[in-house]
Amino acid sequence: MPASGGPHIDFRHATSLRGASAKWLAALPLARPGIPLPVSVHKAGYGKGTYAMPVEITDAEIEVVTVVKKKVGHKVPVGVRISQGKVNDFKNKWPGGEADAQVIFRALAKAEVDFIHVTEFEAWQPAFEGGQDNLIALARKYAPGIRIIGNGSLHKLERAIDALDSGADFVFLGRGALSNPDLPAIFAAKRMPREFDDAILKPIADIKASELEFQPTD
Repeated sequence: MPASGGPHIDFRHATSLRGASAKWLAALPLARPGIPLPVSVHKAGYGKGTYAMPVEITDAEIEVVTVVKKKVGHKVPVGVRISQGKVNDFKNKWPGGEADAQVIFRALAKAEVDFIHVTEFEAWQPAFEGGQDNLIALARKYAPGIRIIGNGSLHKLERAIDALDSGADFVFLGRGALSNPDLPAIFAAKRMPREFDDAILKPIADIKASELEFQPTD
């Protein structure tokens, strides 16, 4: 559940959520963009994998999703945005490889999320060294009944198509859309999109006059 702020759950104490999470979540304003669920705890030697999620994190995350879904009903889709990479380490990988991906995506499917937003620095690349499937394909493989959103440097047509072919139901675009507000027209005309210029984010990431004055090219 993506968010730009708000409370965080410390998964080192995930088991303590059982008695308190319902009251805690009920007090949250549900108009927030989401609730951050940072997954960064590891336990070496658990079964065949190294990921902590099989015990504490799975139960906590399922409980969070269940409580939120119960609160909002069917009026609002409840999803989880998940990534191997971190804001300060784009190339971080889950240590257990596909075995970890299997545990994570099956847990999210069990939680009956409405969608999984899978994001990678370069989403078309194999998720793990020695493998062929990207993370989108693994999400589709292990959460077959869940809507999948693919995200990660997909602003070139062939990459967006590859994401859809890998199993994404939708493609999410970030900086590619910022530099190309008319990206659907560019794709339709099979033109190359404009390169991203990070000046649009400076001095702060607000809406610039140039964006409001933008005129699409023919």
